[in-house]
Amino acid sequence: MTPPARLDRKSARNLLLVNAVTRPVNLIAALVALVVVAGIAGGAGLLAGLVVLAGMSARTFFDEDEAEKVFREHREQRQGVADGAPPPPPAGVRQRILNAAAPTGPALPPAAKRIDPSTMPEQFAVHLRSAHRTEQSVKDALAQTGKEFSGLGQELSLIIDDMEKTAARANMVNTYVRGQNPTHLQAELNALRANNGSQARIDQLNDQLKSLYRLQRKVEDYVHQLSSLTGALSTVATKVVELALIGDESGGADLLAQARGLREQVDELQNILRDPAV
Repeated sequence: MTPPARLDRKSARNLLLVNAVTRPVNLIAALVALVVVAGIAGGAGLLAGLVVLAGMSARTFFDEDEAEKVFREHREQRQGVADGAPPPPPAGVRQRILNAAAPTGPALPPAAKRIDPSTMPEQFAVHLRSAHRTEQSVKDALAQTGKEFSGLGQELSLIIDDMEKTAARANMVNTYVRGQNPTHLQAELNALRANNGSQARIDQLNDQLKSLYRLQRKVEDYVHQLSSLTGALSTVATKVVELALIGDESGGADLLAQARGLREQVDELQNILRDPAV
């Protein structure tokens, strides 16, 4: 094996020697030999360990593939220093770093594209922001601790999906109501009544005003229910995070039941917008 450029033969030899002597597998083999022989022949254990280490190191020293790896890592380190970047750690250390940085939790499904709360009126946005923070805190806790709680994280995400859908519908209703002028309509109705105006127009205005006031109440009721749901969702999420961090999955079934109970509140939100009698 030819040493890399700018590395003389003596430096290359020293590099290979240090790698051979300190290679973990060689040290472990020497230690095993020391322990085994020491148990049988007492003081001969140290000699046996040194012999094994020398033999394993010599084999590593003359291994072409191992030498290529050592020289490649040396070149990478020199290149990193030349470029002003810190030299990369040895391959084994790099892998341990990557393993430590990798998520340890269960694989979660891709997050649904969330509604940007800033595009919604504040009466809706404040609750959506809270729900998004709650969802993220649960996902972080489950990913960091490796706890699954029988799909509880997915259940909470589905609840928030439905919350966003109903919020979008409620915003459509709210936008329509805000675009009307009930004060102007009421004034016109009063004038028609005072002057014995067209009964057909009076009836028309009456129906229109009733519909507008009914829609206004729907929006108000919706916001009230949304606030209640957000609070309940936050409570369940806090318990999930707590149990995940202490490593206790025994309460997962109860929490899952509570989360599914929240779906009933989401259904209530949908009913508020759907029921014409409300």
